[in-house]
Amino acid sequence: MKRIVAIVFSLLILVSCRRSPLENTISRFQEKMDEFNNYTCTYTLIVNSKEKSTSYLIEERFVKPDYINIRILEPKESQGFTITYEGNKVYIKHPSIEQSISIESIKILNRNLSMGNILENIRVLDESMVEMEEIEGEEYIVLTVGLGEKNKYRNTQKIWIKKKDFIPHKSNIFDEEGNIYLEIYYQNFQYDVL
Repeated sequence: MKRIVAIVFSLLILVSCRRSPLENTISRFQEKMDEFNNYTCTYTLIVNSKEKSTSYLIEERFVKPDYINIRILEPKESQGFTITYEGNKVYIKHPSIEQSISIESIKILNRNLSMGNILENIRVLDESMVEMEEIEGEEYIVLTVGLGEKNKYRNTQKIWIKKKDFIPHKSNIFDEEGNIYLEIYYQNFQYDVL
């Protein structure tokens, strides 16, 4: 009888120590964030104001730990405008006026739009920050994070990432009132291609 009690007790301890499916997903996601070195992608960025919405097509390259290159592909009047972050330096190139400038990093040019910056800064996830959602038969991890440099237009961010391969799908940045200020829809996202 003592042996049966010991076996049952051991099984209860093993079962109670197992992680939940969400904890396993969070753990695998954090491993992927530690392992990747770079990515490339394009995305559609929609800026919403009370009067109108403006859309941009953007190409981004990210290399750990702090290289980000963002280039506007559309609309035509902004085509080729490039912002490059390297450490604490920011390089801005505006082809229509054929000028480039280099400046020290400033708050106005924060990196909150870069998925690489977001992924690098998400080091500790707990279940309160993570939800699961299904969209058109695909499972997504939904992360809700506060922004480091908040203002009335940028307060919190939600990011949808495919559960099967941890590829970002979309991201919304909400203002103080909970309205979507920025929408980002990712295309052609590839890890470790450079």
